[in-house]
Amino acid sequence: MAQEAKKPYYMDMKNPEHRDLYRALLGFQIAAREKDLYTPVGGKDTTVRFIIAPGQGPEQIAQGLFDHGLISDPELFLKYLAYIGKMEGLAPGCHKLKATMCIAEIAYSLAGTKYNPWKAPPFFSRLRSAISSYWRNWWTPDGSDDDEF
Repeated sequence: MAQEAKKPYYMDMKNPEHRDLYRALLGFQIAAREKDLYTPVGGKDTTVRFIIAPGQGPEQIAQGLFDHGLISDPELFLKYLAYIGKMEGLAPGCHKLKATMCIAEIAYSLAGTKYNPWKAPPFFSRLRSAISSYWRNWWTPDGSDDDEF
């Protein structure tokens, strides 16, 4: 029997046990690639019709965007979708996208929501907070509630 491939962690944002930690980790990874997130692939202001079929998954959509030359990195697109909470909120139908749109603009456009430029929060404090929360909820070596590292 073939074993199903394990999905990347950012595809499991519904899991309340890990959501805060995953979100902080995603934020850190996205911040490291902020230039790629905001740099459009196309140079010409051409409009491309992109169709999302009902039931089409985010991985297929990301690959389709890449195949149409609209994004440079399907994984970064998926990570950004997970970070903004739109992994399952992409609207089926025909979308008019411009080649001069960046990954962030495309994500919001496909979700049918207003584009909200993402600015990197103070990641080290957010990451520390997420890790502290995770450990406080799951393990403390001495039984205390002290989350200092």
